[in-house]
Amino acid sequence: MSNTPVPETLKKNQKPAPETETAPKPQTSFSETMFFRRFVATAADYVIVSTICMLSSLLVSFLFSAFNGDVFKLTFFIIGIIWGLGGVLLLIKDGPHSITAFDCRTPGKYFLHVRVINTQKQPITYEMSIKRNLVVASSIFCIAGTNLILSLNLPVITDILVWISLIASFGCLGWTLYETYMFYKSTDERRPGDLRANTFVEYY
Repeated sequence: MSNTPVPETLKKNQKPAPETETAPKPQTSFSETMFFRRFVATAADYVIVSTICMLSSLLVSFLFSAFNGDVFKLTFFIIGIIWGLGGVLLLIKDGPHSITAFDCRTPGKYFLHVRVINTQKQPITYEMSIKRNLVVASSIFCIAGTNLILSLNLPVITDILVWISLIASFGCLGWTLYETYMFYKSTDERRPGDLRANTFVEYY
């Protein structure tokens, strides 16, 4: 083969090889890792509160299992109060309390390294916490309401109220799924609860 040099005119007229185009990466609203961390943190808090309420309810049921009549109705009343307190705890869980090393964070947020803050990057108020956690606590309050209704033990009325409570439970489930979907699709890393309370979440 000859090693004849390429004329300069041909070199100038040569076009650069076209760059290969790579397919654009699918874009999500925000990092799926961040979504996962926040979802797991909230789910962990919910499971902790639900487990405590469940074990307490089983203990009350065991202690009053040998009784009937008014004492039997009292069982449902106490269980309803237990779940009601659990719902309140979920409502205020992001408030400005300071418990040992958690420091204004729930166990889930502590271990997943997330923190809820206001626009001044300070801990949020209890009012803000209630607004942002309405959907989280709604199902717990439905369980509390059902047990309180059962404690009335009134013919017909109790059955109607129980059915209403069950329908409300499905409504709460739908609300939860809707807010979870909207959170996943959000472009500013804020779920609907954050928009209601004007709060933000920082990662560290």
